[in-house]
Amino acid sequence: MSNYRKTSNSPTFNWYVVGGIILAGIAFFGVLIWSGLQSGGPFALDTYCAENASRCIEKGNADAVVKIYEIYDYGCPACQGYAMQYEPQVMSTLVDTGEVYYVRVPFALGDATALSVQGAFCAEEQGKFEEWHYNVFATMVTSHEVPQDRMVKSAETVGMDTTAFEECLASNRYADTVGSNISKLSSLGVNSTPTFFVNGSKLVGVQTPQDLAREVETAKAVLRGK
Repeated sequence: MSNYRKTSNSPTFNWYVVGGIILAGIAFFGVLIWSGLQSGGPFALDTYCAENASRCIEKGNADAVVKIYEIYDYGCPACQGYAMQYEPQVMSTLVDTGEVYYVRVPFALGDATALSVQGAFCAEEQGKFEEWHYNVFATMVTSHEVPQDRMVKSAETVGMDTTAFEECLASNRYADTVGSNISKLSSLGVNSTPTFFVNGSKLVGVQTPQDLAREVETAKAVLRGK
């Protein structure tokens, strides 16, 4: 009886080739998504803020080709450092010149600072956000909390109507906005502050004016190359 090897006419299924195609597809679509973010849009926060302007506090030239989002918490020492040391220069060199549209999205990392996010929007109602914002950071004593009396004192210091400010806080009318900001930013992977997005490119931690200027130039170069 002779020995023989049985052969099959069925084609061999090469899983290595299939796997390679799948990986190439994932990489391709990843590049498309990354390029979309780097090119300035559409970016999730653009739509989010446009749908309800009360969620975000905007400043500068709305027609600027570069947009910076700053995500911060009033109980965050690093955010205080950025606000006090670097942000004024960022404003004077990038925002006030019309080069950048700057959008702040107040965020609460925990319950202890949730009311201060409402405070920011209450201050914005009176056209005193900038002054109140800097005073709250300037008078920070302990991190991870912002007592209501300190928020009211900041309102008084910068010439706000403190009765109206306290009524605004008591009404909790921005409570839904606080929750919405937390939900949206968490979905974008924000879990620490400060966090920045420059035309969709995410930067975590304190950024100097020079850091942000480089990112702005990179974003503009990407747009020129489109």
